[in-house]
Amino acid sequence: MKNNVAKILSAFAFMLIVFGCKKNDSKGKLYLNLKDVNGSVFNNQQIVIFNFEFSHPDNEITNDRLLLKRKFVNCTTPQNIDTIELPEYTATKDYIGTFELAFKNGSGASYANPCFQNNNYKTDSLTYTFWLLDKNNVKSDSVVSPRITLKR
Repeated sequence: MKNNVAKILSAFAFMLIVFGCKKNDSKGKLYLNLKDVNGSVFNNQQIVIFNFEFSHPDNEITNDRLLLKRKFVNCTTPQNIDTIELPEYTATKDYIGTFELAFKNGSGASYANPCFQNNNYKTDSLTYTFWLLDKNNVKSDSVVSPRITLKR
């Protein structure tokens, strides 16, 4: 009986090691990772900042685009995908870089809450989905933000 328990524990430990290791998924492809957000609840006109890591698979001059889609918890207004042109840069193959996206809650068409109630915006929570698109229309994997509350 003790021998079987030892075999099971050894197999479980092996699976933890194999499946617990994080592979470097950024090598050889367009890569995007959301590192952090500067909060989870934002008042009207407060700054929201997303920090990203990214990598490009080629050595070239590139002008990637960041695409984002908002998904509100309560508001059912359909949301379009917004595109943000990133500044042109010279990519170094598989080099990990960082950038931030900052906006003021409630300002600009892309960042205004589309949900109205009694002629006023209502407070709602949402998640953002982000992905990169390069000049050859190659997409990175998408990343989803934690739930964020935009107060009105």
